[in-house]
Amino acid sequence: MQEKEIDEKWEPTLRKEGVRPGQSMCPLVVVSGIGTLAALASPHSNTDGSPGRQFGIPIFEPSALNIKKTCSNPVAAVTASQTSILDPTGARTRLFSKANPECARVGDILLVRQRSGDPFAGVCINIRRRGIDTAILLRGQLTRVGVEVWYKVYSPMVEGIEVVQRAARKTRRARLTYMRTVKHDRGSVENVVRIYLRQKAALGSSEGPKGKKGDAAKAAMMGAGGKKGKGRGKKR
Repeated sequence: MQEKEIDEKWEPTLRKEGVRPGQSMCPLVVVSGIGTLAALASPHSNTDGSPGRQFGIPIFEPSALNIKKTCSNPVAAVTASQTSILDPTGARTRLFSKANPECARVGDILLVRQRSGDPFAGVCINIRRRGIDTAILLRGQLTRVGVEVWYKVYSPMVEGIEVVQRAARKTRRARLTYMRTVKHDRGSVENVVRIYLRQKAALGSSEGPKGKKGDAAKAAMMGAGGKKGKGRGKKR
């Protein structure tokens, strides 16, 4: 096969690709962007010679990157990076992890606090574990009307999730959709949440420093005694 020298117009491309003069090039790969050279990759072409030398057009082999070597599981890597950003402490991940024996389960009463708006409490009737898109479905009552709300666990708008009350026994279903019926509806959980918040506030006040607690009690006693002493008595 008669070889033809490569035209001078291809010299900038050769320098850009780092091809040295006289370097062998792939004979069966077409230059990107040139659709008319598809015939060069046909099985009838002579593989012993170089079509680039025959037609005077350089043909380069594309650099194929193996994604398995750089990142074997890209979805898991992206999920782990996003989880570390949205949940740096890992508290929410442990709360809904099946490996945790004290994780939140369906049937529990959960309280969700948001950065904007009032908190919402309800019975968890569904937990959808989808990595960074993990969500929970809570059922409660607003003005005596049953309401169901989906909450993203890792959403920046969710400030915190608390377990108000555990289920009496482990449920046999993954979704408690039967609680939508009148027979099995739990109804309002406002009283349960009120008792939980009252106990939490009392526990927080009892765990405070003893000095502050004693000073507060002493000030209250002094205030009561002062008011009593200042009272006007009848003159006899």
